Amino acid sequence: MKKLGFTTLLVNWFCISLVLHIINGYTLQSPFLYSLVRASLGIFLLIHPVWPGNLSSYWPEKKCRLFIRILAVAEIIFSFMTRMNF
Repeated sequence: MKKLGFTTLLVNWFCISLVLHIINGYTLQSPFLYSLVRASLGIFLLIHPVWPGNLSSYWPEKKCRLFIRILAVAEIIFSFMTRMNF
């Protein structure tokens, strides 16, 4: 089984997020779904933390996992704090 890399995760999330934003913008125009799509990266990183390779050269694996999860929670909070009106 191939391990998911950080760059692969970001590229795939960006493409899927772009498509979902376009679909939401043309059909439902829901600010909640807009925030949910933006928070999806944080939700995924909270469940399955993936960090860049250079981060593991500075910190041990346990500290990297904790750091990524803290950033994921912050990203989820900030994505729901900001609103977009269509």
